[in-house]
Amino acid sequence: MKQSAESQSAEALLTRLNDAAQFERSRPVQVNPSWFAKLPHADAAVVANALVGSLGSVPVSLGPIRRSDLIHLARGGLFFALANRNGDTDVSALSGEMFDRQSWQRGWSPSSREPLEQLFSRSALGETEYVPHLFGPYHAAFVQPHLAGPAAPTTEVTKVLRPWLRGLLPHTRSFSAIQEKFVEDVGCLVDELVDNVREHGATQENGEPAHSLVQIFVTRGSHGNRITLTVLDTGRGIPTTARPKVAAELASASDADLVEALCEGRAGNWNRARGLGLPRVWDAVRSWERARMILASGCARLEDVGDSLKKHDSNFQLAGTVVTASFVVPR
Repeated sequence: MKQSAESQSAEALLTRLNDAAQFERSRPVQVNPSWFAKLPHADAAVVANALVGSLGSVPVSLGPIRRSDLIHLARGGLFFALANRNGDTDVSALSGEMFDRQSWQRGWSPSSREPLEQLFSRSALGETEYVPHLFGPYHAAFVQPHLAGPAAPTTEVTKVLRPWLRGLLPHTRSFSAIQEKFVEDVGCLVDELVDNVREHGATQENGEPAHSLVQIFVTRGSHGNRITLTVLDTGRGIPTTARPKVAAELASASDADLVEALCEGRAGNWNRARGLGLPRVWDAVRSWERARMILASGCARLEDVGDSLKKHDSNFQLAGTVVTASFVVPR
């Protein structure tokens, strides 16, 4: 897959951080927030995941912050990464009003529903100003959602998200079938991915507890409102989890080929019977016009736009998984 200049820059930073982990353990690597803010959202989420996962022990220093970049840093997952890293992290460039470390460390649980339901109330929709410490009615983050109770057909996260999604949809007395399908598909994606973390990725390969984050935000575009959803975790990752269990012919496949087979349900009986829920997620995204999904796990990088699938194997091995999906809100 041909990579953009931004993607190449993201890969370059990950390589530099990785080199620092191997050869310059005592010297912090500076992360430029303005550069991070300009990355496409999916690339930013991959870098954030690496900063808290694969490269979580590398000393990092944050460069000067522009207030106008705050919304992009929050949405990209940088604040979550900085708050949960094990390595030395210099965030002196961030004032307390810009960065509430405890909020980004606190595990989300069902007891947190009331403030989120208020945040997502229909009366709040229409506000456009971004409020960093509250995220605003168009952006919410669920920190460590895989720790919020046992796996269930419907996660606690979607019990908040589904009513909020309905509040975004224009309607009179009832919702159309296509609007109900939209709410169901987005909720399904969250349920599947959060449950995957609970079942397959609760610990990292080194035995340490994994971190996870669900973020959802709304932007306005020429085709109407667009919802972007990101689910990331620092667990064992899809290739590591699946490789010992898939059909023999896929055991030696590249990470990208293996993940593609899993997404398309071509990985043997394990994938069809239990698997990682990826075919259902992939199908849900593909069923929507102008929807987009990008997945990164291990060395695999996959991007799906409509019927077109692009894939490649990165030189950088990501701990865990990052899935980003975006949808145009049906009118």
